[in-house]
Amino acid sequence: GPQKQQELQLLQQTICERSALHGCGHVVISSRHGADEECERELQKEEEEEEEQERQVPRVQPQLEQDWRQGAAITATSAQQLSSCIDLVPLPDVVTRFMQSSSLSSIPWSPRVFCTTNFLLSVVLPAGGGADLSEHLRPLDALLLFADFSVLLLSEREADALQSLIWKQQRKSSRSSAAPVLVQLCYLRLDGSPTFLAQKLDRSETSRRSLFIAASSPPLRCLTNLQLFNGDTMYGGSS
Repeated sequence: GPQKQQELQLLQQTICERSALHGCGHVVISSRHGADEECERELQKEEEEEEEQERQVPRVQPQLEQDWRQGAAITATSAQQLSSCIDLVPLPDVVTRFMQSSSLSSIPWSPRVFCTTNFLLSVVLPAGGGADLSEHLRPLDALLLFADFSVLLLSEREADALQSLIWKQQRKSSRSSAAPVLVQLCYLRLDGSPTFLAQKLDRSETSRRSLFIAASSPPLRCLTNLQLFNGDTMYGGSS
């Protein structure tokens, strides 16, 4: 009757008012099949593209590498012993001085990990200081492991020079040598990788035990630090 029709009109008016109130700012997609998941994904993608801000890295000049006496590394038992040949920067200082992410500074980076300035500085720093090298860091590849469990990160050019130095040495059968080990991170993280992938600078034999215990020893936490600094997101059980 008329009363029922009046109630329906009132209900319809209430629905319209509440739709206008709660639906403000929303897009409603209507089709005979309804708004399916594909339409929702396309809409979300368009909204994200609108919110995305283009960010360009400023142009910089490449930094020429410094030459140093790689031969001094053969008898070194600690990374710090090479500080007279090339400037070294401890990993915690790299994060606090050259990376502007506050979350990274709260991580307990190992003070036994050092970088050569050739590894660290791939670009010329601005004169004013306060440089953020996050966009210009080299990928972590070659490194030296020392007898005291310290580690030195190397540039590709430095690693090539040390490899050439190794080839010039006479092969030794002694396993008592304390010479540093040249190895790549991708091989160091594999517990079962053969020892010939890691080479001592004096060409003496490399002990699997000394190599991998040094890399994963609890006081150093070296391997986890290196993988984290390199941006890895997956870690083996030994690290």
